Amino acid sequence: MRVKGGIPDLLRFPSKQIRLLACISFLDMSARVLFITVGLVYFMVGVGMSAGHIGAVLTGSGAFAVLVGVPLSQLVERFGSRRVLTLASLGQGMGTVFYIFVEDLFSYALVTVWLMLCVRTGYAAKGAIMGVVLVDEDRTTNRSKIASLSNAAAGFAAAFGSWVLHLDDERAYRGAFVCTAVLFIVSAIVSTRLPNVEASRVAGGPPPEKAGASRLTVLRDRPYIALTVIDGLFTLQVGLLEIAPLWIAEHTGAPRWMGGVLSVLNCTVVVLFQVRVGKRVTSPWTAAIVNRRAGALLCVSCVLFGMAGEQAWIAVVVLLAAALVFVVAEMLHAAAGWELSFGLAPTGKHSQYQAMYGSGTSLGATVAPVVATVLVLEKGTAGWIGIGLLFLLSGFATPWATRWALNTPPRARTPCAGPPGSAVTTAGGRGAPQGSDGRVDAGQD
Repeated sequence: MRVKGGIPDLLRFPSKQIRLLACISFLDMSARVLFITVGLVYFMVGVGMSAGHIGAVLTGSGAFAVLVGVPLSQLVERFGSRRVLTLASLGQGMGTVFYIFVEDLFSYALVTVWLMLCVRTGYAAKGAIMGVVLVDEDRTTNRSKIASLSNAAAGFAAAFGSWVLHLDDERAYRGAFVCTAVLFIVSAIVSTRLPNVEASRVAGGPPPEKAGASRLTVLRDRPYIALTVIDGLFTLQVGLLEIAPLWIAEHTGAPRWMGGVLSVLNCTVVVLFQVRVGKRVTSPWTAAIVNRRAGALLCVSCVLFGMAGEQAWIAVVVLLAAALVFVVAEMLHAAAGWELSFGLAPTGKHSQYQAMYGSGTSLGATVAPVVATVLVLEKGTAGWIGIGLLFLLSGFATPWATRWALNTPPRARTPCAGPPGSAVTTAGGRGAPQGSDGRVDAGQD
C-alpha cells in the first residue's frame, strides 16, 4: 500500500465526514462478524437450539426485513439520517444485550427480528449520508477504502471470535455479546457527528411531492429494480464462500485446511487491492462494463472450483487459481455495485434507493446458502457450471439495464457540452457513452 507522509494511503480520506463513515463501517463490521462467529455456536451449545430452527428464524426474519426495508427508508426522509442511524445503532446494541437473556426459540426470534429491522433502517440512513458525502469523482475510490477497512475489521473480529470459541466458556460467549453491544454503541456515538440529511433539504433535490402522491418513487423505477435483481443474483457468491470448505473436504483431494487458507487469501487480497480496483470505476457506465467482467470471471472461477479433483496437489493448485479469480471478480462487482447504486439514484432519494438496492443484496445473501447447497453440494461439478452461467448472464445483463436506466427520467439529461459520443450527464454528475441524440448508445460498450 502506498504511503504518504508516514500515513498509509488506505487511511487517508479527503474529508472529516468520510473518515467518520469509515470509522462507523469499521465498528459495525467488527460487531457483526464477532457476533456471527460466536452467536450461532452459543445458541446451539449454550441454549440448546437446533441448527434447523436457528436457520429458519434467520431466513424468516431476513425475508421480513427485506420486505419492509424500503418503507422503513421513509423514516430517514421524515426524521433525518443522523437521528435514524444513531437510533438504529443503539437498537442493534440493545438487541445484542437482549440475546444474553434468550432462553427459548420464541424470544430468540423476537430479538432477531428486532435486530434485522434495525440493520435495514441503519442501511437506509447510512446510504442517504453516503449519497451526499461521497459525491465527487473519487466516490468509488473512497467507498473502496471504506470496504477495505471493513474487511480488515472482519479479519480482526473473526480472530477474536475464534479465541472465544477456543475458550468454549459461557462467560466468554456472553462477554463477546457485551463487546458487540459496546461496538454498536460507540458506532452510534460517532454517528452523532455526521451531517443530518433529509431528502427535502438536499440542495438541488426534487420539489416536494404533491399531496397524496406516493413518495416511494423507487418502486416505480423499473430499471433500478432490474439492477437490484441483478445485484441480488451476484450476491449468491456469498453462499459459495460459505460452502467452499465443505466442497473441499468432501469432493476434492485437497487438505481440509485449504478452506481456511482460501478465506484468509480472500480477506487479504480485498484489503490490499480493493482500492486499486475501485479506481477503475468512474461512472455508472464503466461500472456496468466492470460488472460484466465480474460475471465472466465468476463463471471461470466456478468452473475451476468444479474441476478440482481427487489428486491432492492438482486440487490445491486449481483451488488457489479459482480463489484468486473469484476474489478479483468479487472486488470488481463490489466497486461496480457501489457506483451503480449511488450514481443512478436521483438526488435527494438516496435513502429509499439504497434501501431498495440493499434489499436485493440481503435477499441474495439470505437464499445463497440454500442455493449453493442444492446446486453445488448435491449436483457437484454440474452445479458449479450452472451457477457460473447464472453469473455470466447476470454480468451481460448489467450494461443493458444500465443503458435503460440512463435513458429513463429523471436520470436522462440533455447532452453535455462536447462532441457527440462523449458523455451524458447522470444523476451522479458523471458520464456514459451516448449517441448524437443524447441517449446512451447501445453500440458503445
